[in-house]
Amino acid sequence: MIMDVRLNRYQTRRVDTKPPTGININMLKKSVAYVGIEAIEQLVCSEFGIEKKSLNITTRQRQTVLPRQVMMYFLSTSNLYTYCFIADAYGRNHSTVLCSKRLIEDLMSVDSKFNDRVANIARNIIYKALT
Repeated sequence: MIMDVRLNRYQTRRVDTKPPTGININMLKKSVAYVGIEAIEQLVCSEFGIEKKSLNITTRQRQTVLPRQVMMYFLSTSNLYTYCFIADAYGRNHSTVLCSKRLIEDLMSVDSKFNDRVANIARNIIYKALT
């Protein structure tokens, strides 16, 4: 899906939103449902090098916000959990989950290194579901 991403107040960039590189989206959805929230939290925290309890604290620090947004992205793309359920799990509003999902998709389409990190987490989720 092609969409315009606002880079700042004056610039926009047309990008193609798609799942992480080399990841089958249907396989990822089934794996997220099978593995569960706790295991995904552990994988995301280990990838970003933070503690699990910092996902729930109220802060706007990038080092904490980005892993939480990645968590919300994986949970919302699975179509297993509602936005309200995901938001309640992290003490947020459902619109935060929507915003997080869009932001992660935009970052993946613009930043290849970030796309690789998210793809690595997705591969680990699928691997954990298969083992």
